Order: sequence, then C-alpha cells, then structure tokens
Amino acid sequence: MPRRRTIRIAALVCLLAFLTAMATAWVVFERPSIVNESRSRRESIELLSRAADAHALQEAVGGLGLFVGLPSGEWVAIRYQDSHYAPGTFSLAVARCSDGSWYSSQRHFCGMLGAYEWCRRSVEELPAEYAEGYKRELEDEHFAPLRRLAAGPDLTAAKASLDALGFTPMSSPRR
Repeated sequence: MPRRRTIRIAALVCLLAFLTAMATAWVVFERPSIVNESRSRRESIELLSRAADAHALQEAVGGLGLFVGLPSGEWVAIRYQDSHYAPGTFSLAVARCSDGSWYSSQRHFCGMLGAYEWCRRSVEELPAEYAEGYKRELEDEHFAPLRRLAAGPDLTAAKASLDALGFTPMSSPRR
C-alpha cells in the first residue's frame, strides 16, 4: 500500500512539474506576442483615427503599410506591423476605410504592402527609363491581390479585396 501511494505522489509531482513548465513556456514565448499585438493594435487605431486627410493617412500607415485612393474618391488606409523575433512574434494589419469601417488581419504580409507602395510610387515619380523595373515588379503575380485592391472602382470592391487578403471586419474603435 505505501508503494502505491508513493507512485501516486510521484505521478502528481510529475504532472505539476509538466503544467508549471507549460505555463512558463506560455509566459516566455506566447504572452509577449499577445502583449505586442495588443500594443500594435492600439497604436494603429490611434494613428489611423487621428489622420484627417490623405497626406496624414499616408504618414499614419508607416513604412510597411499602404494607402489606396480609389477613383470614386474613397480610400483604404492599412497600417501593418510585425515582429519576427521571439519572444513576441506577431503580425497585425489594421485597415480604416473612408466610410468609417475598420478591418484587421493577422496574416503575415512581411514587407509586401510597403514594397507595393514603394514600387507604385516609383513608377509614378521616376522617369520612364528608371521606372520600367518597378513597373515589371508591380505586374508580378505576388502583387496581384494588391493590384486588385488598388484598381477597384469603389469602396465596395476594395472591401471585397480586403476580404480576399484575409481581413475581417472589426468593431469601430471608441474615441
């Protein structure tokens, strides 16, 4: 009988040690990503909310984001942030639309949004002989979803493109 009790106590100690190790791993590796993502979400909402015109929105999206002005006069501003380093790895894009709707995505866009914006501006601003390489880059298949977003005639089409890119509606932030 005492041997059976010793085995039960040892099994309980092992279980507690395992649970403690799992909790420690969560605190060290997963919790920082949740904290960083939460901080990024708050910062993105604050910056995009404060922006009052197209120029301010272009600044608010940052170097990894994208501002799309549509032919209808409507727009979509996407601020993107990520971290590749543990602890705290995360990916978060927050989009504000001209009609007041908001979207978010945890898809890892890496530098795709900012690279698209860079190529697009380069085509618009550089002399034709220098812009040719950027024009070819914009035509590459990996930019196809962003081309569809930017080429949409109105906000309804842009929102469909956001959906195709993995964005989901989020509630309007409280101000």
